[in-house]
Amino acid sequence: MSALTFQGDAFSEYYLTRVVWEDPKVRNLLGLDTVNASYRRGASELLRAERALRDRHMPRSTRTLLLNPLADILGWTLGEEEAVQTEIEVEDAGSALLVDGRPFARVVTLAPDAHLDLPPLGHHRRFAPTLSIVRVLEEQNLTWGILLNRFEMRLIRRAEGFISSHLAFDLTSIAAGSAAGFDAWRMLWALLRQDALANEPSVLERVVTIGREHQEGVSRALGGQVQHAIIEYLQGIISHPDNRPRIPHPLTPEFLWSRPSFLPRA
Repeated sequence: MSALTFQGDAFSEYYLTRVVWEDPKVRNLLGLDTVNASYRRGASELLRAERALRDRHMPRSTRTLLLNPLADILGWTLGEEEAVQTEIEVEDAGSALLVDGRPFARVVTLAPDAHLDLPPLGHHRRFAPTLSIVRVLEEQNLTWGILLNRFEMRLIRRAEGFISSHLAFDLTSIAAGSAAGFDAWRMLWALLRQDALANEPSVLERVVTIGREHQEGVSRALGGQVQHAIIEYLQGIISHPDNRPRIPHPLTPEFLWSRPSFLPRA
């Protein structure tokens, strides 16, 4: 996977990778003054955890060796692990990520090599972790969930019903200290450190809202440019001296529907 992966319509990839860092609406909330120091510590912890988890097979190893150090860097307060009864089965709900003492998200650690998009082998569970956590969020009326294995942290946003979008961070790239890894950590730090979550509204909610507004603005601008380009193109055909004798003035619907040979075909 790439260092950052976007899925669904909640997160505007263009806004988050190109615009957000200079956006005056949120720039001062992104923790840019502390990201370099946090990255050095984060990359070191992730590399250590990646090596330590190679021969481990249980979710508790992921929690102990990866989640706990990462939560310490991000300043998270985590509740006790628990399960949640949904209408179909009991789901692993992981721990509540607390902000001001209230659950903001659920954080679920998986076995180090567990697949996020397939049901776990050897269990009578019907759903992949990505779907299971959305069911938990629906049951608890929460918007945000986080899945974690040895390789990936996946930030999930639940929409109405069981629909979700996610933003995935490649932990291997971050641990390797690459440029792409730094970009992924910078995003993780900007959105998920404790003081970013404690803002009202949270930085997460801000970038979702502003990103959608930005995307809609770009779409409107591009739509206007396309319309203008088509008008200019057709005007050029109509105004060309060779075509003037063949075009009635004013233009009539009957003439346009006749699809004259010198006009572009659909």
